[in-house]
Amino acid sequence: MMKKISTIILILTGAFLVFHGLFLWMYTNIDGYFYWAFGQYVKTGIYPFLPAFTYLRPTTISPPLYGIFLMILGVFTRADIIVHILQLGMLAGTSALLYKLLTPFVQKPVALILACLFILFPTNVIYASSMMTEIPAQFLLTSFVFLAHRFIVSKKISFLSSMVLLSAVMTILKYQFLFLTLFSLGLFAYVFFQKHVKGIVHIFPVALGVGILLLWIFANHAI
Repeated sequence: MMKKISTIILILTGAFLVFHGLFLWMYTNIDGYFYWAFGQYVKTGIYPFLPAFTYLRPTTISPPLYGIFLMILGVFTRADIIVHILQLGMLAGTSALLYKLLTPFVQKPVALILACLFILFPTNVIYASSMMTEIPAQFLLTSFVFLAHRFIVSKKISFLSSMVLLSAVMTILKYQFLFLTLFSLGLFAYVFFQKHVKGIVHIFPVALGVGILLLWIFANHAI
């Protein structure tokens, strides 16, 4: 019975995502405008300020990743449609990762129902149409938790090095995630030196993650 219910909810959730993509579309606000404006500054060197916000250069109180994301997609005529589809895809991806995380602890039909209900949360329904960082942030955070779970289960340091890189990317999406970068970097260093891990390949994702943060620090200072 529970399996049939979970299948019905899965079908309805899939239908809702299609409906969302076709009819709910995108909207923005002043925060979303600043993300877009930063992307335009990176692209053209000119900051397209609004009246009352007459800045010659962008504020960097918000990290740059989402603005760069919008800048890249801005080459398409209907970039709003692509952003919408990608954010719905990230919402579905977050739900899929949540399902994977739940299955070791609850029955699969229950995990499936909970994962589908996560998509249908009113906040997720709203933010999937918003030119904001909430949907990408929860997708990356759930991915980080998934990697952490895989590390705990397998004890493989490759998951730790991936956590460092992912958390660095998360930090240039939302500064609050810097704590996760420092935590995963410290944990990686401890495991790497404590267990005398062989294989320089594990250093590359860590070095790339640190490099991303250093690059933004210097760019931020220049701005």
